[in-house]
Amino acid sequence: MYESSLGYLQEKITEISYKYPQFRAELGRGGILDLDIHGKPLSLLHLGLSDGRSNSQVEVTRQTIENALSIYDRNMDNTLAIWQDAFPGDGKLDFSGTAPEQRRIAGYIYHHGPATREQMYEALKNEMSRDSFYRWWKDLYDHGGIYEKVPGIFDIVPHYRE
Repeated sequence: MYESSLGYLQEKITEISYKYPQFRAELGRGGILDLDIHGKPLSLLHLGLSDGRSNSQVEVTRQTIENALSIYDRNMDNTLAIWQDAFPGDGKLDFSGTAPEQRRIAGYIYHHGPATREQMYEALKNEMSRDSFYRWWKDLYDHGGIYEKVPGIFDIVPHYRE
């Protein structure tokens, strides 16, 4: 139930990003809509658990998760107003300013789907050293270009696929 709940929440958070396109750049690690399994999905699951406990629920249900999403979604309008004031020039995501090594890593995921770091490295080892790969991979992960979809499997932020 845990991993399926996180996967469901990742899908719903992606849907929220379509509703609020100003936040598309925030799907990466550390962003407001952080898709990483340790980011917003886990936060929303915890919100659902807390809400359920406060209502004396015995178990977490899909409804518990839906309630957490509803609470979060209702607060997005306020967040959006603040975000637009703070960052009026935000635009569409773009990989054009990233290093070629990062584009190769993102390109691998784009063309082959979610993968482990080792799978990515094995496919790209002729193009960069192990140290270089891990340094660029970590930078891409730390700056929100990719996220951990499930434990050990990484995917590109959905809007980079468009």
